[in-house]
Amino acid sequence: SLFLQPQLQSRLAKFPFQNFGLRRTQTFSYQIRDKHYLLHYQYVSDVLDKRPAYRPGHLDLIKDFHREGKLVMGGAYAEPVDGAVIVFSCDSEKEVEEFVSKDPYHENGLVTEYSIREWTVVPL
Repeated sequence: SLFLQPQLQSRLAKFPFQNFGLRRTQTFSYQIRDKHYLLHYQYVSDVLDKRPAYRPGHLDLIKDFHREGKLVMGGAYAEPVDGAVIVFSCDSEKEVEEFVSKDPYHENGLVTEYSIREWTVVPL
C-alpha cells in the first residue's frame, strides 16, 4: 500500500491516486505537494538512434526521483519522437534543475533545449 504522512492522508479525497499516475500497489513514500513543475525536453532529430546507450541511466534517474516522491510521471512524445514531458511534484524548481543536471540525455547532447514551468494542478 501507499504510505503517507498522517497530515496528508485526509487530502487523498481531493487528490485521487489516478491523478498522479500512482497505483495503490506501489510501496514508496509519496508526498502530495502544492507545487508541480513540467519539464519539457526537445530532442535531437536522431534521438531514437542515440538514446539506447543512455536510456538505462536515464530511467534509473527517473526511478530514483520517483521513489523520492518528486517525479510523478513522464514520457516522450509520440510520432514524431522529438521531445518529452516530465511532471514533478516537489518543493522548488531547483529539484527539477538537479534532475536535468544529472540526466544522461542532457549530459550527452540528446536534449537540445529544455524548459521548466510551474504548473497549477486543479484538484478533481
